[in-house]
Amino acid sequence: MSVFSGKAFWLWAWIAVVVIAILAVIQVLRVNPPAPEPSAGPPVVRYTDGTVIDGQISVPAADILSYPIRLNRTAYLKGEFKTGSQKVLVECLLLDTENFVKWKHGDEPKALVRTGKVPAGLVNSRLAAGEYHLVFDNRHSTEQAVNVAVSFSVD
Repeated sequence: MSVFSGKAFWLWAWIAVVVIAILAVIQVLRVNPPAPEPSAGPPVVRYTDGTVIDGQISVPAADILSYPIRLNRTAYLKGEFKTGSQKVLVECLLLDTENFVKWKHGDEPKALVRTGKVPAGLVNSRLAAGEYHLVFDNRHSTEQAVNVAVSFSVD
């Protein structure tokens, strides 16, 4: 009796399909391992060290950009910003978290640094351990975004 005749042929074809399906499942599982389960421990707090921001930013019209700073020690925030034109103004503020929330709700904050609306500025401030926000404010300009070259770091 030939392997290619009758029931024997279909038995071998069925076995080949099952083997190929098993190999395909193994390959899919090997290439796509299950995602690791998140740890049940407390969230990891990352503290700011070194560069806070360096490069070109765009502060949207009538809006702000805020960069969080978390310190677990006393440090110095040093930096500079420049709009590139004497006619283009932006305000830079450094606020602790409590005053940042007040400021966002329209209350007058007690800012650690407040440059006023200027085309460029330098910041050099000693900060205690805590959470702060470096803010670039363009709410006074309702028509155009402001491009600002910035370089700030924590030492």
